[in-house]
Amino acid sequence: MAILPSKIIIPSILLGLTCLFLIYFLWQNRYVYQEPFDAHRLMALYSWSQFATKSDHRVFTISDEDLYAYAGWYYLTTGKLNQINIEHPPLGKYFIGLSILLFGNQNIGQILGGILFLIFTYLLSLRLTKNHLLASGVILAVVLEPLFRSQLTHSLLDLPQAVFILIYLFAFSKIKHPLWLMVSGLSLGAAAAIKFPAAALILSFISFLTIFYQKRSAWGKYLKRLLLINFFAFMVFTLAYLPLLLSSGINAWFDLLIKASRMHLSHVPQYPKGVVFLVLLFNQWPRWWGKGGYQTVLEWQYSWPLLGVVFLISPILAIKNRLLTKEPLLFFFVWSYLIFLASRLFFPAYLLPILPFGFLFLWLTPSLFLRK
Repeated sequence: MAILPSKIIIPSILLGLTCLFLIYFLWQNRYVYQEPFDAHRLMALYSWSQFATKSDHRVFTISDEDLYAYAGWYYLTTGKLNQINIEHPPLGKYFIGLSILLFGNQNIGQILGGILFLIFTYLLSLRLTKNHLLASGVILAVVLEPLFRSQLTHSLLDLPQAVFILIYLFAFSKIKHPLWLMVSGLSLGAAAAIKFPAAALILSFISFLTIFYQKRSAWGKYLKRLLLINFFAFMVFTLAYLPLLLSSGINAWFDLLIKASRMHLSHVPQYPKGVVFLVLLFNQWPRWWGKGGYQTVLEWQYSWPLLGVVFLISPILAIKNRLLTKEPLLFFFVWSYLIFLASRLFFPAYLLPILPFGFLFLWLTPSLFLRK
């Protein structure tokens, strides 16, 4: 009887542990997926929330997860996109609304998002390191992170957007093939159509930089592919607003986008810079309301200071291991995205798209000291 090599046994054990931890967590929180969606309750809560048009009606606060669930249900049942939560595009709320219509629950769809997130985390880690053990360790570390697990039990937009960002990062290196070129465009458009499209715009911009860095001799040929990817992305973003375009026309769509942009630009412009590293390293999160001061992050773990350090030294790590020649887009995105997060009002969930790469860099860090 043949004995399986350790190269297969240990990664298989880690993958098995990942599945067990994930199943155990979902079972522990099964009530989250069994609670029926109550449209009437959320309708009443919304009408008396911070979004009420009359000041004397603002007596309750509706959470983001209930707001997105209510918006998704409302969009799919009425087709009206310009009345509730206009600051974010509608695609992510469609997904939540679809979960409600199919399963009667707003959180079940998050499970599929979590599985896809882990799959593409594994594929990207494996492609970068060629090491099943490291790739398996990365997804186990992600599953053990409260930041990831909290997304599985809350109907938020960060997880679906992060999934499409990972799909884009995986597909981009294969854009010579027409199918992967289309996947790149569709996933970039989906990332833009789920939350405010800043992350997708960063991806688009650094894709051009990556091609210039990697394919200077064939810049013209790849430029055409990039333009085609961005055309597909724009079509996905636009089609996400199709009910509004059909009912109210293109002017109403432009007005909605302008209003959404103004909302985001008005979000606490005096907020201190570099808070992402203050949170990662010291768990100090400046309040953006009330009297100011600091609060702690519920999902913060002792792994976060390590992640903060490896994010800071990752340029050295990439150069030392010649990783920029393997996955330049991935590294450019992580650095650009961190700079963006450091420049604005910061929420911990914004770390989700780069969380797996923090663990990947952490596993690779010893090579700085072991390599000659």
